[in-house]
Amino acid sequence: MIKKFKDLYELDVKKYIKKRPIMKKAGDKWVVDESKEGLDYIEWSVVLRLLYENGAEKVRYGTTYNQEGHPLFTLEGGAAPYLRIWVEIDGDKVEMPYPLINGQSKGYSDNQFHINTAIQRGFVKVVAINWGLGLSLWEKEEQLINEDPIDTMNIELNENLNNYITKLFNNAIKKLGDANDVHSELGTTKKSLSDLYKGDNSIKKQDIVDKLIDIIG
Repeated sequence: MIKKFKDLYELDVKKYIKKRPIMKKAGDKWVVDESKEGLDYIEWSVVLRLLYENGAEKVRYGTTYNQEGHPLFTLEGGAAPYLRIWVEIDGDKVEMPYPLINGQSKGYSDNQFHINTAIQRGFVKVVAINWGLGLSLWEKEEQLINEDPIDTMNIELNENLNNYITKLFNNAIKKLGDANDVHSELGTTKKSLSDLYKGDNSIKKQDIVDKLIDIIG
């Protein structure tokens, strides 16, 4: 049986740590910020091995695929591309969105290298958040960077989803005639939808988008 969250969080991972540079904007380019020591990270393969060494019996991870059989999801017009990373450990499965970025230019990219990199990094983060292993590294990253490009893109993704939901919700009202009827179809209330807007649950927001598209037809 895999160890508890607290035990995995307290696991000493110092000897597995590697460094990746912190980037900064210089004109129209992104360059290495030499004034900062870099961010700590653990390779996905090490995380996988440590999970098994600490009680996991079966670890699986991957991405959810869109209707075209591709792992990349985007908002309307191809904006804010992201992946849906899932991790399953001993039957406990968790899924979360992870933005697709080009690690050099901090821009979007859809080539296979950047997709694969995002899947591996997403796997590490899902494990850290939900099982505790390596979470301290992500906490340190939050302290070192006020505007981590990944976090910035998560904010952008949620803002774009909020705007898209608003647009679709208004179209659904035109079709059904009343906001209460739309909420009834969605299984939401005005308050629950407002709470969703304020949060960062991109998966739930995408579910609402899919339901609204079905309503509008």
